[in-house]
Amino acid sequence: MEKNVLSLLTLKKDVAYLQDDFTLRQAIEKMEAHSYSVIPVIDHESGKYLYSLSEGSILYYLKDRRIAWDDTNKIPLPEVHPRRDTLAVSVREPFDTVAGLIIHQNYVPIVDDNGIFIGIVTRKSVLKEII
Repeated sequence: MEKNVLSLLTLKKDVAYLQDDFTLRQAIEKMEAHSYSVIPVIDHESGKYLYSLSEGSILYYLKDRRIAWDDTNKIPLPEVHPRRDTLAVSVREPFDTVAGLIIHQNYVPIVDDNGIFIGIVTRKSVLKEII
């Protein structure tokens, strides 16, 4: 029997995420509060998954521009670009697709048929399913 991605899904309501209208400071503070090293970014208007942002991407952005902490609240989040892609998949994708992605990602963002972010599948949940 085919494993179901839905059975591994952590719903959006239970996942911390950023919206594209956040500032860089809001992003950093939310990541710190939830102890996330990578976090999904969602379009504020449509709810669509855009990309995932890592601590490393933020760090390099700050370093390359020599930005002081006090200025991070003036920087719109979309100015910080991810250094690595975190690919999202449809809720209809087979388990094997998600398992293949989880090797290279902390989690796999899951979207509905319209690209709307509905949650994530974590590496931990995939490993529990396999083991």
